[in-house]
Amino acid sequence: MRQKRRSGILRYMGWALSLAAGCGLVVAGLWQLGIIEIAEPAGLPSWLSKETASPKPTDAANASIQPSPAPTKDAQAQPAAPTAAPDTGKSATGDQLLVQSTNTATASDGAKAWLDELAKVTLKPNELFSLDAWVKNTVASAKLELKQDEISQIAGLLYETALRAGLTIGERHIHQELPAYATAGYDVAYQDGKDLTLFNPNKFAMQVGVTLSGSYPIVYLKGNPDTKWTPVNLEVVQEPFQAEKVELVDFNLGAGKGEATQQEGKPGLLVQVKAKEGDIVHVVAKDYYAPLPKVVARGPTAEEMKAR
Repeated sequence: MRQKRRSGILRYMGWALSLAAGCGLVVAGLWQLGIIEIAEPAGLPSWLSKETASPKPTDAANASIQPSPAPTKDAQAQPAAPTAAPDTGKSATGDQLLVQSTNTATASDGAKAWLDELAKVTLKPNELFSLDAWVKNTVASAKLELKQDEISQIAGLLYETALRAGLTIGERHIHQELPAYATAGYDVAYQDGKDLTLFNPNKFAMQVGVTLSGSYPIVYLKGNPDTKWTPVNLEVVQEPFQAEKVELVDFNLGAGKGEATQQEGKPGLLVQVKAKEGDIVHVVAKDYYAPLPKVVARGPTAEEMKAR
């Protein structure tokens, strides 16, 4: 009797298992065909989902579908490691070299210290830069010694670079005589109360940069310009003026005595900086250095002695 009951139970269990297996195959087939959707359990890893599983996994696929630890509140995504790229003149931020200027005068140690501070300056869009304000702030913060010649040399380089970048020049002053450290056309005389101001009319900022070629300073600007921006093509035209000779009659020399030079003369100079835009040329700046006359003294003639 017990054996009949056991065989009956086993027979019913076999039918149940066969029916469950058949239903499972039907459901799986419908799921594969996309006819029905089966919600994934909350604990099912995403790498086992229908979208990421590969029906025929390869070695590469096996590696790509390995689960990763679930992130915690303190976990942060790590940035991708930088890769080498061809040198296109652009930095990681998109900035590129715009213009640069140099001159034939070396920079002193004091000027180099000022140049290091200049490299921290950013010419922001639609803002005015004041050299005088920057100098005073730098003296207060960096405790640098202020020498007008050193500041003037740096200011001349910054002024030339600004012109090449198409910035608008506000206030500017020049020396009475062109200094040896200044380039004709790009002279700037700095002193308290005489400023150099630059205005950036562009929609992008320009970062001032400084480098040295030996002891010769180079000032440049970097930025991320729009497609309309182009550097300015500059031409410097110099027109010298010969010094005049001024004669003075010195009765202390006696009649018939030769000339005695009292002041050596120096030629004058007119410098024009011109900007070229295609076939159009316009003058952006004119610098005039007056000639210094040569002064000589001579003895009076006989007629001049009688007229006295």
